[in-house]
Amino acid sequence: MDSFFLNLSPGNQSGSALSKLYLFMAAVFFVLGGLGVYRQYTANEVTLSVYLLPLLQLALAISYLIVAWRRRKPAGTTYVQVTEEHLELKLSLNQDPVTLPWSNISLLRVLPDKLLYRLISGQTGQIELDSIPEEYEDTVRDVIRKAGKQKGVSL
Repeated sequence: MDSFFLNLSPGNQSGSALSKLYLFMAAVFFVLGGLGVYRQYTANEVTLSVYLLPLLQLALAISYLIVAWRRRKPAGTTYVQVTEEHLELKLSLNQDPVTLPWSNISLLRVLPDKLLYRLISGQTGQIELDSIPEEYEDTVRDVIRKAGKQKGVSL
């Protein structure tokens, strides 16, 4: 059986441009803050109040770096994975993936809008397939059906 993996997360094109803007702002504030601290330090200033603005600029630079890193990093992924050992679906960003080992599935129904399953232990469940993009719905259903037949799961 061939493994199947389909990434359902859309690419984030605007996130990279915004990330570059935040990186640029971080660089500007690092230069301004670093230059300010350096000038005050070389002037042998001992009062902490003259260091306040340059240190605030450095803190802003660090916060912009953190924001840029989080913008670059995806918030989560959604995917469908069918392997020799299991069926794994993560269709919502705020939920953990559902992993169903083929050896534990006794009944599997692939409907147009949901996936119904019953495990050997008697536990039943359903997974809504509404979040799968329309162009991939048939492919995902066919792959799950094909894998279920190859694994001897009652369809």
